[in-house]
Amino acid sequence: MRCLPAVTVAIGVVAVLLPISNARAQAADTIRAQAVDTTGGPELSLDKAMSIAQKNSPDHLQIVEARKTAVARRRAAYGALLPRADAQVQGLYLAQGNTQVAGNGFSFANGSNSEQSSYFIGLTYNIGTSTFLNPKIEQANVRAADADVTNSVSNVRSQIAQDYFTVLGDQAKAQLEDSLIANAQTALQLAKAKLAVGSGISLDVSKAEVNLGTQEVAAIKAKNQVAIDRLTLFQHMGMDQPQNSRLTTTYEVKAPTFTVDSVLALARADNPALEAARTRDESAKLGIKAARGSYLPTLQVSTGVGGFTNSFTNPNFLIGQAAAGVSSCLGQDSIRVGAGLSSLAGQCGALNPDGTLPAAQAAAIRKANNSFPFGFTKQPFQLTATL
Repeated sequence: MRCLPAVTVAIGVVAVLLPISNARAQAADTIRAQAVDTTGGPELSLDKAMSIAQKNSPDHLQIVEARKTAVARRRAAYGALLPRADAQVQGLYLAQGNTQVAGNGFSFANGSNSEQSSYFIGLTYNIGTSTFLNPKIEQANVRAADADVTNSVSNVRSQIAQDYFTVLGDQAKAQLEDSLIANAQTALQLAKAKLAVGSGISLDVSKAEVNLGTQEVAAIKAKNQVAIDRLTLFQHMGMDQPQNSRLTTTYEVKAPTFTVDSVLALARADNPALEAARTRDESAKLGIKAARGSYLPTLQVSTGVGGFTNSFTNPNFLIGQAAAGVSSCLGQDSIRVGAGLSSLAGQCGALNPDGTLPAAQAAAIRKANNSFPFGFTKQPFQLTATL
């Protein structure tokens, strides 16, 4: 019966301390909940996180751009099956004087400044082993690039999924650590109550205080880990972390139904990295054939049309040359007549009494000289085949 008062006192002390403990625990829980509360923040599902990462990941975007390069090379390889079209327009100004002809040591005199222009339009077609193998090679490279893109998408989604569920796991662990703090606080209050009624010792109170401190440190570490892993998630997504964002996707944890053999068979059939390696192996084999084909003859067929102009800036130079030619012809005709031969004066033309050309002939020479830059004289059609 003597122990009854002691028990009654202990119950009373506990009854007084428990409301205080519950109030402190509730206040602490409120503070911790406010520290990690994301209510009202933007929602982030796993699919949305994966979509954002695919748009922002620099490594993935680099692989996507590499595929565009492969497609352009394939287009160029198919374009090589068509003839190459060439167009050229050239202009030249040549000053008066002696011009050396490169390569043979000869020179010719240019009695007047001249202007020249020319054009050429042609087609060239090269036929060889590589002409027909390069499209196949580039097609294989495009398939490899497609597999690279698929593999990159898979890697990005896998990384984001891993980061996403790591954050969810950290949040669950942080909540667990918070609940353990409340238990440690209750244990400390109970130890103090026992010490107050004489049924406990101060060592139990010290141990409870140490356990509470240890648990609070563990809770702080858990919250820090949540912050670190959330930052890693948004870093891999390629965006700044929005304030109070909430992860909304959850999955049921259940035992797997697949077998090792089924997973290996699926990987061998559909693994994008393996598919990229296979297509690059095919491309390399075709490249060997193309290299061996370089020992075979290559046929080049070319054709085209063109024209040229040549005008002297001083047309009187041409008129003087024509007059000198007529005068020389008439002089030779006089010699023929003096020798008793028939006269060829009709073929030489006529000169004015002052030794100049008639006005009509001089005008015709000036008109013919006025061809620069677009009065082209067409060159004959040409066709060349080279083996």
